Amino acid sequence: DAYHIVRYRGTTNVLEWNDVILPFLKRARLDSIRHFNGIKVDRQLITAMVERWGKETHCFNFREGECTITLKDIAILTDLPIDGDVVCVDSTAPPKVVVNMSGWQHFIWTVTGLCPPEKGDNDADGNPPLSKGQVSITWLTAEIRRKHNPEFGGIPLTEESSERDKDIYARIYILGMIGGVFFPMKSNNLISNSWLKIILGSWDDMGNLSWASACLAQLYRSLCNASARAVKEIDGAMFIVQFWAWEHLPWIAPKVDPDKEWGPDHPLRHEAYGCRWLGETTCDNLGAHKLEEYRRRLDHLWEAEV
Repeated sequence: DAYHIVRYRGTTNVLEWNDVILPFLKRARLDSIRHFNGIKVDRQLITAMVERWGKETHCFNFREGECTITLKDIAILTDLPIDGDVVCVDSTAPPKVVVNMSGWQHFIWTVTGLCPPEKGDNDADGNPPLSKGQVSITWLTAEIRRKHNPEFGGIPLTEESSERDKDIYARIYILGMIGGVFFPMKSNNLISNSWLKIILGSWDDMGNLSWASACLAQLYRSLCNASARAVKEIDGAMFIVQFWAWEHLPWIAPKVDPDKEWGPDHPLRHEAYGCRWLGETTCDNLGAHKLEEYRRRLDHLWEAEV
């Protein structure tokens, strides 16, 4: 039986990048994530790779053997740190400390000055801003945009802005990128509350975490879950699977526009290696973007082609 094409939805509501928050992201060792927002994922390629995933071995099964995504691959493609403490998320609600706020509301308000309502006032996607262990990144980003948009009486975020404003903007930006791009759930623009205690916590603690290890573990889990035929959606950082496939199976990779090849002065020359796949690309074979063609090529893959 042929698999259906898996659905994949990352968040579409990450805050716009602002250079003034770069020092905060460097402190958390997450400055490389700013390059990977808005990447279009080829669902047909992801489906073809999922079909060859082995749950027992955590490897892709090809004609000539097995290969897999490694921790080194994650580090090279994304520049996320390998060393550090294990990323342990905690979904236990903080204690209720004020009468008119839940534990999570008070926790978010204390760090960001925002208090997402638990009832009414749904976000632009129709979701409650805070409910069932999830927080809406759509609501959070809308509030921050309003705060810094002159059209709504806000003050733009600049070098002259307060450190607290920069801090809050950086945390909401990271929430969107981590919860919606690197560790997205199937619920699209909703993010698990379990991330809040990490990303709204200490910057130094964030900087001591092995983000690459957590990303790899999530990828393995997502691929294992999606390999069941009854599953129709997949979560996780599928853009990494796509980049990995393009690197290791170059005959299915799009060709980067020669006019945009990296030179010694290219601004991304010394950034994460996965940045080479950003921007406009062209493909010399339209069939390579059809699921049947991916399947056929993978079925006849030889060792020399990997």
